[in-house]
Amino acid sequence: MKEKSHCLLTSLAAFTLLCSSFTMVGCGLQEDPKAPAVNIVYATSDLNKGDPVTEEDVELKALHIVKPPQGALTSLEQIDLKCAKRAVMMGEILKAEDLEDLSEPQIKVEISEKLARQVEKLAAAEHKTLEEYTVQLLKTDLLSSKNAEPRQKSNGKKKGSEK
Repeated sequence: MKEKSHCLLTSLAAFTLLCSSFTMVGCGLQEDPKAPAVNIVYATSDLNKGDPVTEEDVELKALHIVKPPQGALTSLEQIDLKCAKRAVMMGEILKAEDLEDLSEPQIKVEISEKLARQVEKLAAAEHKTLEEYTVQLLKTDLLSSKNAEPRQKSNGKKKGSEK
């Protein structure tokens, strides 16, 4: 029985290794430790056609490969305000041809979500709830606008030049 379970575990491990390297082999990637490292953007989750692509959906990996796939994305900035042009499977290398620009309504939602995530991070950094941090921001904004000097109309004369 132990021999069967060991054989099964060995087979499962081999299958897992095969599956994890399938994407690279299937794309013709050849790893070479002597080759310079190239950043490649991979999908870390499945994307449906039209889904906005976020940093949570991808990962940037530095690989030592002889020749990167043509059109492969090499930085996370390349996914900004983009959506999937087709269905993308987890583990796939993202290419420029796989993405398209978000529509205007999608952009507004994406920017709002990014802003909300940034505010949540700032609130957490100050050990405050999102509500506490938002109130603090609003109070600060109100105080700064009250303390701002009102603009004076210019009559073309410099101060101190009046006689």
